[in-house]
Amino acid sequence: MRYYSCALAAISLAFTGAATLAQTTGSRIVRNSDQPVNIIRFEEPAEITQIRILLNDGKTDKAILAAENLLEKDKTPLIQYAAWNALCVIHSTVDAWNKALAACDKAIRIRPNHWMALNSRGTLHLMRGTTQKAISDYRAALANLPEKSHEADMVRHNIDLAEAQAGFGS
Repeated sequence: MRYYSCALAAISLAFTGAATLAQTTGSRIVRNSDQPVNIIRFEEPAEITQIRILLNDGKTDKAILAAENLLEKDKTPLIQYAAWNALCVIHSTVDAWNKALAACDKAIRIRPNHWMALNSRGTLHLMRGTTQKAISDYRAALANLPEKSHEADMVRHNIDLAEAQAGFGS
């Protein structure tokens, strides 16, 4: 049970990602109706912040709906990646393993060399007890991070958790 609660903490950290360091949002700038909407992206779009708040408040159904609405509304790759990763995390927290894995895989297909969804999928595997897959995903996530970063420290911690659960140390 100890690993399960640690895994939930890790998945929550993976979901917040860089937002734990700087709480910034995206802004939509609307011009005249005959001109397109311009979007300025900062660290975390406002919609992802809202999804994270819903999840943290235990409102998983609303968080899922918000993520699915975001997927429909914004087709840019970075937003699609963030929304699929959010769904991975949300479904993992309610033990909807197949949906979580499918969402993680979709995010990873969009950005295969970005650490966050790899870390989320690693945590999903850790929660399911498939520790070798967790370790593999965590190591792939770590390979895509600067050595001296908060995120790399978090992923190394996740590797330690997975290795402890698998019965061997680092």
